[in-house]
Amino acid sequence: MADVADLQERATGVRVSKTLPCGDDHIVLLDYYQASQSKVWANLRRVKSAGAVVWAESAPGSSDIFSDVAWRGGRLVAWT
Repeated sequence: MADVADLQERATGVRVSKTLPCGDDHIVLLDYYQASQSKVWANLRRVKSAGAVVWAESAPGSSDIFSDVAWRGGRLVAWT
């Protein structure tokens, strides 16, 4: 079975720049440059191991996109 990054890359056509464990799921950050060029604005996702997207988020600003993500003190923090 393909890993979660491969499944997301195939589904979106955008390279995955980072994955973080999240219980049985994964937090996936799609590459910000490729995502913006492909107009995949919701480039931060929580994904099941089998590839199903639990949620996908876009940055609050209409012309912004997430560039990094990390766990800090048990909280998910994302930068634009």
